[in-house]
Amino acid sequence: MLKVCLCIIKKDSDRKVRELCQQTHEKLCSKVNKSLAPYLKQLMPYWLMAQSDTYSQAGKIADASFKAIFNELKRPEVIYFARDDILNVFYDFLVNQSIKNDLGSLSKDEADQRYELMICVALRGLDLFLKYYADILRKKASSLADNKTCLEKLDSLLTDQKFWKYAKEPSLKIRSDFYQLIYSLVTSLLVLENDDLNKLKVTVKAKIVPLVFYAIDEDNNACCHYVWQSISKCLELFASDNEFWTLFNVKKAFWPKLFTLLRHHTSGTANSQNVDVIFSNLLQLLQKQAPIYSDTDEMITFYNEFLAKLFDCFTYYNAKSSSKLPKARLIQSSPLRIRVIDAFFSCFAYIVHSVLKANRFDNCSNLIGDYLMKSIYDYLEDKTESTTQDLEMRMHSLFNELFRNEQLRELFYQSLSNWIEEKLNSNDAPNHLTSKFCALFQHSNQVDRQFFAIVEKIFTKQVLTFHATMLGDQTTAIACLRSISQMLNELYDDSLLNILQKDRSDSFMRDEIGSIFVKLNDSDNDQLKLSVLNLFLVLNSKAKQPSSTLD
Repeated sequence: MLKVCLCIIKKDSDRKVRELCQQTHEKLCSKVNKSLAPYLKQLMPYWLMAQSDTYSQAGKIADASFKAIFNELKRPEVIYFARDDILNVFYDFLVNQSIKNDLGSLSKDEADQRYELMICVALRGLDLFLKYYADILRKKASSLADNKTCLEKLDSLLTDQKFWKYAKEPSLKIRSDFYQLIYSLVTSLLVLENDDLNKLKVTVKAKIVPLVFYAIDEDNNACCHYVWQSISKCLELFASDNEFWTLFNVKKAFWPKLFTLLRHHTSGTANSQNVDVIFSNLLQLLQKQAPIYSDTDEMITFYNEFLAKLFDCFTYYNAKSSSKLPKARLIQSSPLRIRVIDAFFSCFAYIVHSVLKANRFDNCSNLIGDYLMKSIYDYLEDKTESTTQDLEMRMHSLFNELFRNEQLRELFYQSLSNWIEEKLNSNDAPNHLTSKFCALFQHSNQVDRQFFAIVEKIFTKQVLTFHATMLGDQTTAIACLRSISQMLNELYDDSLLNILQKDRSDSFMRDEIGSIFVKLNDSDNDQLKLSVLNLFLVLNSKAKQPSSTLD
């Protein structure tokens, strides 16, 4: 009956017909039950393909009938029993492509549609077979004397060039099912510890590794998912083996493809649905390929180029776009943007620590200046408030992790201080600088006297601006008072007071605030006076804190 069903699939690709065929077969199986045993070897190849039907409703019925007859323990044994016949049919479909003989009388469109259907169910059926086959081999870890023929057939199929050409099929459905099968080969076959499989594993690994590493530019999201999942699993299993890195040309072929891929994501020409699977695997890629650099200079050169491309993906604007276009986020979807942010900061932290471990502090300094500080400057200058919380929290995490090193912390604060001072002196400081600066460091446990020195610069500038504008541009004066209130409210807490008491006097802050109240009598603007009153309320609340020195 299953052979009849398959013939119907070959001659009629109507989904409803296939569903009715599976319903008929299910009824038949429930009637004959154990009487199927003599026909299992003939039936199982087609039953596996029926369970793998691209029309999910038909596949579910075939799967239900199989599970109804055979219990969970029996199913792998049934597949193993029919293994040689199963592989013969799959070889005929995927390598000999005998199905083309039935397509000659059809139009091109009909022939393409049925060819795609039959190759897809064969690839999916082989995928299902491998899972059952691996399961029985795990349970029978010792060498199986009757497994030789099956391994030879599997070797013939998996080493034939026609099989690997499905990676280049024009049909997206065939390609995605092929890469799903490749991922199953990695996770089910290559992970098995079985002496009989050693030769086959070496052969298959030599085919799979270059295939998936050179396929990172696969743009279809279904294919891309399985390509990167396969890469991740290969790195986990084999990256510690030096021989693994000889299976493909990392430096001349893979790296250029990787840089091109990141550039496409920067320019928006890549499929954004692939962001999650690609960017979540970049850190692992960096970590695992550490042994392949010929020297430290080569490592740093790669890191610089990699970070440059990744930074373009991270930053709020497209570095290659027209200068006439306004700055815009490359990734509008919040989850995808979070993934890029996380990838950038994780990779940046790993790279800086790797360079520091190589005693190349000058290069660390360049990395911080070129990438970290630029990301902070863009953040501080960005006027939008949406989706900034994730960026702030990731920066907090990076500060806490990276700046445990005294040299790096000194370098960071010096660079940040210089930039803010330059902005304040040029009167080019954004109006929202205070609020963004407060938010950036509010939850960081790396706040110390260097941080407070920057706070003092911003605070003093706000007070001076207030004095200069309160009798003229009073809108600016009110904005300054709000900034001062916010700094006191968000930053002037117990932890900061401890720093003040230990390292210096905070009298400058009391003096500057006092000067605001002295100047108040010179203004007749009620809104300005109300802003000063709000500032007074903030000061009063801080004065009531046990450790406060403001009173």
